[in-house]
Amino acid sequence: LRKTNELKQSGTEVHTYKHPLSSFRSSTPVTLPTLILITAGYMFVILNPNVNTAAERLFGITGIEALQSLDNQDLQDLFQDFMEYYKGHNIDHLKVADINDYILYWVNEKKISVSQQNMRINAIKFYYEKVEGGKRQYYGGIIGAKEYKTLPEVLSRNEISRILSCLPNLKHHCMISLIYSVGLRRSELLSLIPKDIISERMLVRIMGKRKKCRYSLLSEKVLNEHEHNKEYRPKKWLFEGDSPGEQYSASALVKVLKEAVERAGIKHRVHVHMLRHSFATHLLEQGTDLRTI
Repeated sequence: LRKTNELKQSGTEVHTYKHPLSSFRSSTPVTLPTLILITAGYMFVILNPNVNTAAERLFGITGIEALQSLDNQDLQDLFQDFMEYYKGHNIDHLKVADINDYILYWVNEKKISVSQQNMRINAIKFYYEKVEGGKRQYYGGIIGAKEYKTLPEVLSRNEISRILSCLPNLKHHCMISLIYSVGLRRSELLSLIPKDIISERMLVRIMGKRKKCRYSLLSEKVLNEHEHNKEYRPKKWLFEGDSPGEQYSASALVKVLKEAVERAGIKHRVHVHMLRHSFATHLLEQGTDLRTI
């Protein structure tokens, strides 16, 4: 509190949060008041001094500073596996070799993917470095696995045209053409609301991953389709399900594309994200600057 007052008197903007800890996998829920002071370059975290277990310390802080690549529940689940593996041991006394043994167990016995390896490593690193305040060099022996990525699958322009021609439903045609022409992710399309279509400037406002907003160009053809789509009179979302105000489901969108692909006579597998890949690839092929894409 003294530090807070000093910062406020010096003119520094200070935000304080009281974070309630939700119950974790225990018969008795734990409540952990946490005080956070965020200033320029510093974060002060005051934890309940009565907290003793690694689980309580970890789960108390994750609501405040979750890993970008993991949501809060994923982090808890993965770290729970780690504690279960070393049940009966004090995990604060484990060495790098012990942690490597744990990761190798999952790689060799459970055959987990590269991304799963990195997620488990990140969950462990989060505890030792963020919660316990350990030094990063403690992990000198842990090397994040690198995933070998293949080239993205794309559809030809002819295949795109055939798919669109097999979508007689106006709403379905508008959704698929918007994904392709704007380069949307599935979740981005379903999260659009009517005011995200800025017809005066021929733009689409997109709320992407981690709440990052961007704008993309809107073609005149797609805009015309959108104007006709207004006949459905959406209440909240740009594309809604059977009930007014209900967001169109991701599974229904997948089904729409799958049926169109079958009617178009395309034999290879096609998924929604391929439309986004195709959008970028076709722009690149016609000479659009990569930075612009």
